Amino acid sequence: MTESTARLLLVAVDADAQRRFHELHADADRLTWEIVVAADIDAASRHLDTAPVDAVVLPAVIADAMCLARIRRAGSDAAVVVLREDVADDVPLEPQDVGIQSTLDLWTLDSRTLALTVQLAIERHRLALEQARTRRQAEQLAAVASSQDPLTGLPVGEPLLQAADRVLADAIRFGRPLTMGLLEVHGLDGLRATHGDGVGDGVMIHVTGLLVACLRTSDLLGRLAGDQLLVAMPGTDAASAMHAARRIQDALHEQPCAVGEAPRTLEVTIGLAALAGLMAVDELVFRADSALMAARVKGPSGLHLMPEPAVH
Repeated sequence: MTESTARLLLVAVDADAQRRFHELHADADRLTWEIVVAADIDAASRHLDTAPVDAVVLPAVIADAMCLARIRRAGSDAAVVVLREDVADDVPLEPQDVGIQSTLDLWTLDSRTLALTVQLAIERHRLALEQARTRRQAEQLAAVASSQDPLTGLPVGEPLLQAADRVLADAIRFGRPLTMGLLEVHGLDGLRATHGDGVGDGVMIHVTGLLVACLRTSDLLGRLAGDQLLVAMPGTDAASAMHAARRIQDALHEQPCAVGEAPRTLEVTIGLAALAGLMAVDELVFRADSALMAARVKGPSGLHLMPEPAVH
């Protein structure tokens, strides 16, 4: 930003101040500034609603909290420059605002000094906005990272349970079937112990890719805890869920995963629980976990559906 390209809105407080601002405007014409003089804060707000400016310049006598709040709402990208005849501490400037902390007398101020002062204010303000934007982006990336498994990209933790709760709420609201399942790769702990975590991670990535290919886009898939995967299948009754689970097991059996130097056929144990009546998401997950324990008893490719609870 250069002096010649600044777009300034000067707010006068009375007829004398307005006349003084017009004098500065006339001097600044040689700098080809774009300057608008507003008679009061109402006129300034109307102008900010229709045209962007780089800075709003106003005397400290009218720079109270309400005035500055109106300027921020109407022109959030504008720097705020407060002209003071002495240094005042009661002007409620926020971090994104830039107030002039030195003595600048409106009546002796020349256009050159005003130009340099405003230029510094605009540059500091834009730096503050950029820093705030960068901070928000970092916070957003951190939020995304905390909601996704860095290995598989699947939702994890509380975000996963919240998503499962929304799926459950929709099923209950519209009276549709829902089946939830827990899956674990048989012998994965042994693979990690023998071949290292890198091989175990590769197996999880392989399994995740096959699951995504087998499931519908409407199904919810996430990493619940450790190497356990959770799947919620809305609109799927118990019989259809059993069929989907066998399809998953078949796909893993037919597409071996590289373990060390040799391909290895994977077996997955699956426990299913169907929604029955009004249930909370943690209750349905608990029932799927109980079904998973029963499936383990049946062997490496065990599959078990938790019976529906008795309705009294």
